[in-house]
Amino acid sequence: MTPYEYAHYFIYQVLQQPLVGLGKLAGFEVIYQFLSTLLWFFGINGPAVTNTVFSPIHKVLTVENYEAAQAGLEMVNIFTSGFSFNHSAHLGQFSHKRNLRLQTASCIA
Repeated sequence: MTPYEYAHYFIYQVLQQPLVGLGKLAGFEVIYQFLSTLLWFFGINGPAVTNTVFSPIHKVLTVENYEAAQAGLEMVNIFTSGFSFNHSAHLGQFSHKRNLRLQTASCIA
């Protein structure tokens, strides 16, 4: 028997807790936004790739805020799902799409 008892406890303590701790840092959000935009630069749907790692972390932080609000406590997590997945966070995507439309329109004209 391991000190974790179950595989779920192992995953929680070894993977989830450290990643959620990193998710509370401002630099983590900067890395997420940078990687999303960088992948768009290479023609890869950046959020579709980065959300596989970052989305579960953001959701845990969102649930922590929800539980704090239900208990009447202060919500301390800033970088939650609502912050990360709003449209203004991915301004690079808008400019890429706008430029693509302009280039397409100039080729047709």
